[in-house]
Amino acid sequence: MEALGVESVPSYKWWSIFNILCCCLPLGLVALYYSGQVEERLSRRDVDGARAASNTAKIINCVALLLGLVVISVVIFYCVKYQQMLSRL
Repeated sequence: MEALGVESVPSYKWWSIFNILCCCLPLGLVALYYSGQVEERLSRRDVDGARAASNTAKIINCVALLLGLVVISVVIFYCVKYQQMLSRL
């Protein structure tokens, strides 16, 4: 895009896809929507709008990743506790 005179604005598309598959599906889908908005706004040469959508996608991806890690950790913790409880019986 820089060859066309348009700034490079990160879309975080791959991070959004990772969050959809591994962490938090609903937030990953929202982040993917904003990632698409980045590319759409850059194609219209709306650099300020693309930056805003990029920042939104980044924040949502951070929240999705943290939420996913917390939920996965809690599930693993309770699975281990449940397994220990069963082994005592």
